Amino acid sequence: MQTQDVTAKWNVPDEYAFNLDIVETQVPNKYYLRKLVPSYAPNGLSNWHPIAVVGKGLSNPINHVDYFRTVKQSFFSNMDIEELDSAQVTWNGANNGAVLILDVRFPNTNQLFRLKSKENMVSWRKSLRTIIVRSLDGTFSNVALHGDIDWFCMNTLISGNFDSVKIRNSRSFSVHNFADKIKDVTYKFYKQCEIEQEYANAYVTDLSVQKLIKDIYPNTNEEDITSSEEVLKRKQQTIFDAYKLEAKDRGNTVYSVMSAFTRDSTHRPFRNTKQVSKWNTVNAKQHKRERQVQNILQSDVWKNFVHQKVGVVQ
Repeated sequence: MQTQDVTAKWNVPDEYAFNLDIVETQVPNKYYLRKLVPSYAPNGLSNWHPIAVVGKGLSNPINHVDYFRTVKQSFFSNMDIEELDSAQVTWNGANNGAVLILDVRFPNTNQLFRLKSKENMVSWRKSLRTIIVRSLDGTFSNVALHGDIDWFCMNTLISGNFDSVKIRNSRSFSVHNFADKIKDVTYKFYKQCEIEQEYANAYVTDLSVQKLIKDIYPNTNEEDITSSEEVLKRKQQTIFDAYKLEAKDRGNTVYSVMSAFTRDSTHRPFRNTKQVSKWNTVNAKQHKRERQVQNILQSDVWKNFVHQKVGVVQ
C-alpha cells in the first residue's frame, strides 16, 4: 500500500498525459506538434489540437508520460523509500501543455549546519530539492536542477546553491541518458554540504572579502552596460553589502561570501523593489548573471581564496 501511494504522486497529471502526433506543414522541415484531447461529450470523438510548430530536431518527441516515467525510475532506483515517501511533488505546466515542470522537495534529505562564534551557536538546515524542466516545443532544453534551491518560478528564475544538468533537444536526445545523469542527486547534495560546512567554519575579514570582490568583478562585466569605474564600484559595493547581510546571520565566513554571490544571481538590486512582476522583464539578464556567478565559484580566484581561508578559525 505504501509503495502505491509513493508512486502515485510521481505520475504525470491527467491533463498532461496526452499522446502526441506530428504532421507536416506547408513549410519544408516544419511540423505541427499536436496533442490528442479526449472529448467527454456523449458519443464525442477525441480531437488533435496543435500545441506548437517545431523544426526537424523536435519532430520525433516522446510524450510526457514516457519521459517522466524514465525520470521516476531513476529516482526510485537510487533513493530510499523514506525519502520518496516524504517527498513533496508538484507539477506545473505551461504553453498549452508543451512545457511540464516536476518540482520535488525532499525534506528528509537534509543537512544541519552549525557555526560556533564567540557569542553564541548559530545553526540552519538545508534540504534537497530537484526540479526537472521539460518542453516539447523547444522553449527549454532538458534541464535538471538539484541542490539547495531557495525558490524557483515559472519564468525559470531561480535562487540558491545548486548543480544543473542541461541537454539540448535534438533527434538524438535520449531520456535514459538524461535520467542517468541525475541518479546520484542525494550523494551530490551531501557532498556539497560537507564542502559548505567547511566554508561555514572558515572565517574571513572584511578587507579580504573586499579584495576578493575587486579581483573578480573587473573581469566579469555584464554585456548590456558600459565597463566604467563607476559601474564596477557599484557592483563591488552591491556584493559586499550582500555579504554583510549574510554575515549577520551566518558569521564572517567563506559561507557568507558564497551566499552573497549566489544571492546576487537573482536578488538584485537590494534597494526596495515593490513590483515583483518586473522580474519577468529582466529574465534574460538574470540568466546571464546566474551563469556568471557559477563561473565565479569555479574560477581560480575563488578557489585560491577558499584554499587560503579554509581552516582559519575565529
